[in-house]
Amino acid sequence: MEQVIDRVLTLERQSKEKVAAAADRRERLPEELAERLKTMHADYMKHADQRISDIRAEENQRLKQETDTVTAYYARQTELLSKAAEKNLESWTEQIFRNVLDG
Repeated sequence: MEQVIDRVLTLERQSKEKVAAAADRRERLPEELAERLKTMHADYMKHADQRISDIRAEENQRLKQETDTVTAYYARQTELLSKAAEKNLESWTEQIFRNVLDG
């Protein structure tokens, strides 16, 4: 009989401990959730900032390539125009002079 009473008392004590642990957990839960949300938000913002940085770097690289292409094109056009001017300067000057005199 004494063993039965000890067993009942042990089970009652264990039940009270489990109820107390569950109550403590319930009280801590809002704080834990707030902390998890804060951590998740910080991680999300970190990844978003990194992605934005990566996209900016890609766009800057693309812009540099396009700028280099346009710069090279206009440098070549300027070179061709300069060569044409050297080659035809005398004839163009004569033509302009004639147009002015005939004008």
